Amino acid sequence: MLCYTPILMYHSVYVDRPHRGGVQRETLRAHLQWLGERGWRGVSLRDHLRTPHRHDVCVTFDDGYINNITLALPLLAEYGFKATFFVCTRLAGQALDWHREDPQPVMGPDGWRELHAHGHEVASHGMTHRRLSELCVEEAHAELVNSRADLEAVVGPIAGYAFPQGNFSTAVLDAVRQEYGYACTTRPRGRIRQDRWTLKRLNIGPADDLQRFQRKMSWLFRLACDLGL
Repeated sequence: MLCYTPILMYHSVYVDRPHRGGVQRETLRAHLQWLGERGWRGVSLRDHLRTPHRHDVCVTFDDGYINNITLALPLLAEYGFKATFFVCTRLAGQALDWHREDPQPVMGPDGWRELHAHGHEVASHGMTHRRLSELCVEEAHAELVNSRADLEAVVGPIAGYAFPQGNFSTAVLDAVRQEYGYACTTRPRGRIRQDRWTLKRLNIGPADDLQRFQRKMSWLFRLACDLGL
């Protein structure tokens, strides 16, 4: 169930001016339209883990960019998809480091409320997007616990966490298991044990036009990644 349910990882969305890691709005539209036409159900990770269905696809957005609301949210509504948004809770109005030349600000509580009001899942990506394995125990614990508390004060119970940059250590993973119902990483090539706290995702980036997206959605591609091919 978990291994071959596609979990897609998007970040920023743009209209005309490309920026690092972003996907053009009409490319996202083409992805969602293709999925819908082939019978995929766009559901949040939380709902999929509660009640899995063989035609589920889980669309996720990392970091909490404001453009997720202005550009992605209308498309999700148009195609009847629900998604999971992993947000950084202490960066409202700021731009993450890799957007110094093309600032893409991060949403705050008003954005979380809007996503929640539209039936999407809001989950944690930490407070400040720091790699937990590089922090001391106290700092890593604060990132996990305080980010969840920030979100729960606004939208209620939080189930999920996404490791910033997909990075974790054994100690971090143990802590996440204690604090969250599930967690996501990226999808590294090579065999890696996967359970509810190491869910692998397919990164969807600026090079993923519809043809390349279709290839990534194939079970053969995902199996090849798992085998390190």
